[in-house]
Amino acid sequence: MNKVKEHIRNLKVEAKLKTYRITILCMTVFLVLVALISTLVIRTNVREITVV
Repeated sequence: MNKVKEHIRNLKVEAKLKTYRITILCMTVFLVLVALISTLVIRTNVREITVV
């Protein structure tokens, strides 16, 4: 009985760790996309400024 309870407890911890990993991965991808978009916007603004 104790082994079953411990196994269920381990599954709960494993599920929490998976959700944390997925959220960190999603946040990292989101931040990388924001950084790429902002650099593209800055590049276009620099080109517009240098053309004028």
